[in-house]
Amino acid sequence: QQLVTRYLDRQCEAIFGEVLDQAYPSFQKYGVAKPQLRIRSMDTRWGSCLPKKLIITLNKQLLEAPRNCIEYVVVHEAVSGTAPLAENEV
Repeated sequence: QQLVTRYLDRQCEAIFGEVLDQAYPSFQKYGVAKPQLRIRSMDTRWGSCLPKKLIITLNKQLLEAPRNCIEYVVVHEAVSGTAPLAENEV
C-alpha cells in the first residue's frame, strides 16, 4: 500500500510539475512569481490557491483525469493566484 501511494505521489509531482512548468511562461512575462506546487487528497475540489503564499495545491485524484483537464486546473489556479495582485494594481 505504501509503495503504491509513494509511486502515485511521484507521478503527481512529475505530471503536475511538468504542466505547471509548461504553463508558467505565460504568467512569468507579467512578472508573476512561480507558485510552489503541493499535492494532497481533497474531498470536494480539484485544486486551490493561496495567492499571498504563492502556493497551488492540487488534488491527487486529478491524476486520473485527462491531461487537458489537468492543464485547465493548473492554469485556473495560477490565474486565481494572480487576481488579487491585479486588483491591487487597479
